[in-house]
Amino acid sequence: MHLSAWSRSLPLSMIKTMNKPYSPKEVGSRIRQRREQMGLSREDLAQLSGISVRQLSDIELGHTSMSVKSLVQLVDVLNVSSDFILFGQEVENNEMHQFVSDLLKHYDVKKK
Repeated sequence: MHLSAWSRSLPLSMIKTMNKPYSPKEVGSRIRQRREQMGLSREDLAQLSGISVRQLSDIELGHTSMSVKSLVQLVDVLNVSSDFILFGQEVENNEMHQFVSDLLKHYDVKKK
């Protein structure tokens, strides 16, 4: 399957998510909003996620990007998906599952 055929088979919500540009300020804003919803101080979230207060502050203000490790630690503590933090919307798991299942049907996996 060529990439163009693959992209045409993506669920609409996934295409919308993939087409959104990455914005460090928006990412930081979503992290701050979720932290505040949970009633956590910046110091609390930093301690729970293993990130320094300074780094968390820079992330929330959009002054810096975060590593994949920091992203994983934050989404775990904040109990949200990385899709929500990065793009502001969730990709439904059932859509993702169906997409992956359909994609795998196009490939012949042979044992060596």
